[in-house]
Amino acid sequence: MAKLMKANGEVIEVHPKESGKTFSLQELQGFVGGFIECLFLPNKKQVIVVNEDGKLLGLPFNTIATEALALAFSPVPINDFIVGDALLCERGTEIE
Repeated sequence: MAKLMKANGEVIEVHPKESGKTFSLQELQGFVGGFIECLFLPNKKQVIVVNEDGKLLGLPFNTIATEALALAFSPVPINDFIVGDALLCERGTEIE
């Protein structure tokens, strides 16, 4: 199950509109509010989808998504952060 990690701290479980299918590009863009960028996590099973232009647009800092990213790369420290709403999803079943 995919988790929409909103910049306001809310986390919502979301599913592709079509049962048994992956999220469409339009769905992914709707979740993040623009062009998408995929951050592939080291476990090779999950992806965090973010707004590609989020930092340029000045979107708000997303504490939950940034912590999820840091945890995924632990113990290697990361020097990045996530802004705006982000979608954590499973590769192969929710996103290709």
